[in-house]
Amino acid sequence: MLLFGVAATGVSSCTNLSNPHSSVDRKKASSIKNGILAVKDNWANTHDRVWLGGEFWANPMENWCVKNGAAECVSRGGNRSIHSLTHQLADFTKNFEVSVVIQRLEENKNDGGLGIRLGARSDINEYRSNCFEQSGYDLGIKNNELVLGDKSTALSDSINDNDIKLQLIAKPA
Repeated sequence: MLLFGVAATGVSSCTNLSNPHSSVDRKKASSIKNGILAVKDNWANTHDRVWLGGEFWANPMENWCVKNGAAECVSRGGNRSIHSLTHQLADFTKNFEVSVVIQRLEENKNDGGLGIRLGARSDINEYRSNCFEQSGYDLGIKNNELVLGDKSTALSDSINDNDIKLQLIAKPA
């Protein structure tokens, strides 16, 4: 990951923004709905710090911080992720929605991407062990392409350092 700079176990919410003057309302943008309950980070209402908070597990923990009201990965490298420890998608017969606001802070030749990983599940499917799983269904932006699983399509405009809201609305079929 930076095969996805932001990830999800089951369903989670994360942001990767550093622009405090963003046009996106962070208090509303990074939330998840699983029918009734919504999960939301509180980073916009806290001071800059190394720890993301008790509701989230960051991999590796020391590579993430809260900066300017958002979670930011401060280290290059693969498999950087944030997982929600309070919610996991368990009822696959219901609709769900997940969204995340992301921003590329730096562009380089090795763009690992930003986005959401659904279905990260360890052999024992226990919420703590799921945080270390590196497989699942990825959706996001990588190398200026929209990625959905193993499919990708070029974006018509470069994302540069703009805030991008990714939203997935899923219905069982």
